[in-house]
Amino acid sequence: MANNFRPEAMSEQFRSFTEKGIAQSQEAYAQFKSQAEENQKALEESVETVRSAVQTVSRKSIENARKQSEAAFDHVERLMGVNSISELMEVQTSFFRQQAEMNIAQAKEMQNVTSSAVEEVSKPAREAFTKAVDKTTR
Repeated sequence: MANNFRPEAMSEQFRSFTEKGIAQSQEAYAQFKSQAEENQKALEESVETVRSAVQTVSRKSIENARKQSEAAFDHVERLMGVNSISELMEVQTSFFRQQAEMNIAQAKEMQNVTSSAVEEVSKPAREAFTKAVDKTTR
């Protein structure tokens, strides 16, 4: 019976297998690290975008509150100059109409501002997701 066992061949195969395993582990680690860095960047962008969007919505809310306050003060000034019941009714009716129109316009503006804010806030997450999906399908 011939002995075909060669320890040097086993050592070479084992070394080759180990080197391939290390190379694959290093590649997987590099990919994992790269993805983690991209995720961190996307998170930072999302946080900055949220901050910016909140500021935009807040500014618009303050602007709307200022307009409402100015309209109310103007109304009170007009009421102070009223000389008759019919003039009071006219001033009051006009004020209510203006308030309704202002409220509708402001609601539309806020809807546009918040829709834009939501779109901007979700953009980095959508891009990161798309990028991750593209990587996995390659």
